[in-house]
Amino acid sequence: MKRKAYLFIVLAAFAVDFLASLVVKNMIVLLSTSLAIRLFLLLLTIVFFHDVYATSFRRAFPKGQPIKWLGQVYRLAGYILLAGAVQFLAHQVNGFLPALPTPEVILPKWQVVIFQIVPLLIAPFIEEFAFRFVLINPDSSHVGRQILWSSLFFALMHTGYLSVGEVLFAFIMGLILGWIYSRTRNILDSIALHFFANFFSIAI
Repeated sequence: MKRKAYLFIVLAAFAVDFLASLVVKNMIVLLSTSLAIRLFLLLLTIVFFHDVYATSFRRAFPKGQPIKWLGQVYRLAGYILLAGAVQFLAHQVNGFLPALPTPEVILPKWQVVIFQIVPLLIAPFIEEFAFRFVLINPDSSHVGRQILWSSLFFALMHTGYLSVGEVLFAFIMGLILGWIYSRTRNILDSIALHFFANFFSIAI
């Protein structure tokens, strides 16, 4: 019940964010609204799933057992390379796909950090719990179907970018993230991959 309530709140919040992007003309107000929504969802995620974070950390770093640092480094490096490759491909292909024009806004550097970079960095925590942890059960015999549906919802959530390329690659990234979560059974893995994907989307 808690998972369904959380998913409903997340989807409703992103729907409000999307409607605001269509209605609000003042970009500072729009960016402030988007930031406030994501900060609220981050707080909600921590309140709802603080026990899951603890369990995930214990699973990644078992108490009383030596940490296999080399394996952790290899896995992290793999996520970085995968995220970079996907975002590079998305950047190359996106130029050939249609997108609605959006106003160019020049902001001071501190506002760029607050309004654009911060939401991108906190989004992985919110979106991985909403679209992977809630919608995918690694033990289910229908896990493939669940990954497909979660990726579709994840892609639809990115329609606010008004770009076919963004939606397409959100769907592809959703499939990859869902597969990673179903294989590792640890939400921290998909959060890490999602974080690096967002990082490269900023860098590229």
